[in-house]
Amino acid sequence: MCNHYKKLLILIAAATLFLSGCGSSNNSPAAPGVTNPVGITVAPIDDNNSATPPAVFAVPAAINDSNQIVGSAEAEAGGVLKPTFWLVDDEGAATVSPTAMVTVVVDGFAAAHDINAAGVIVGNAANIDTSLRAVVWGDKDAAPALLNNLAGGFFAAAYGINDTGRIVGTSENIDGLLQAVRWQRAVDGTLTGPSLLPGVPAGWEAEANAVNADNHVAGELVDAAGISHAVVWKWDGVSYTALNLTVPVGFDHAVALDLNSPAPDQPLLVVGEVSDDGLSGLTHAVRWSIDAGNNITVTDLGTTDRSSSASAVNNAGRAAGWENNASAVSLATSWNNPTGKATLIATDSQAFDINNNNLVVGRSASQGFVKLAN
Repeated sequence: MCNHYKKLLILIAAATLFLSGCGSSNNSPAAPGVTNPVGITVAPIDDNNSATPPAVFAVPAAINDSNQIVGSAEAEAGGVLKPTFWLVDDEGAATVSPTAMVTVVVDGFAAAHDINAAGVIVGNAANIDTSLRAVVWGDKDAAPALLNNLAGGFFAAAYGINDTGRIVGTSENIDGLLQAVRWQRAVDGTLTGPSLLPGVPAGWEAEANAVNADNHVAGELVDAAGISHAVVWKWDGVSYTALNLTVPVGFDHAVALDLNSPAPDQPLLVVGEVSDDGLSGLTHAVRWSIDAGNNITVTDLGTTDRSSSASAVNNAGRAAGWENNASAVSLATSWNNPTGKATLIATDSQAFDINNNNLVVGRSASQGFVKLAN
């Protein structure tokens, strides 16, 4: 699929780069700003072994409204990334030490991508047969349970989970094409699925990146020519319908990365990125607003000559992601609804998620960060 802002690829690509050295909230938006001028470092795992090189890399992927954070971190420098759990207070200060979660294969790859209000975590992991499987952890201390792949597929990943146990992600089919799928985790832990999300033409690929409280799903379709199309799968209580999202003039590709859970009288907000295959080669952060009649308004959040991406949005409409500076260095950024913008960290960084307490998590150089924006 196209090189878009997928959580799995972010974690792996960021690790490779730096290790080699190269919910509900107040709906009245405040002016963007940062109350914490530096941000709290989200630490790597301490293996309490003086014989191993100290760990240097950690990156959080998601934060829930209880300020529980999941992502990936080293236990020793250059070691295999482990799925990791952190907990912070409302100011972003750590309240527990980083916790390495259980993997399917001892010392094998695994990554945690999302966590719901109950502390149920989803991601993917290397299996004993060397396939990469979508997995779910019942909590930070639980062993991972394997989610079924599509028949004949080698790869799957779970990227999002809501509070009713709806899980979304992608799974490879027997033809080697990635398809957008959903699973369900019942209260007793019973797992069902995968079920294909509809509206994907034959020969196309698809990925589901996030699911909200109403079971609506944000993602992308990739056609036979390699063009990405942002999509929201709307849930009517019985089935899904694919809604293709419009692209601003001058851009070729689009991907929807996250969506919020709005109040009944508010539009659904979806964020992501659009990109251009032309001479500019730019990527821009974008926000779509979808009303009750499925009328779509698209807003380009980007700066004309700089790349950017919006990876998350909360229920108040605050978005988080990154925008390049004049030197083409990415800086963690937040956008207020509708147009306000603030730089969260003024050095190389990217924001990956924001909760309804306005805590933002992401990467700053080779370390994770959590920062309060308001």
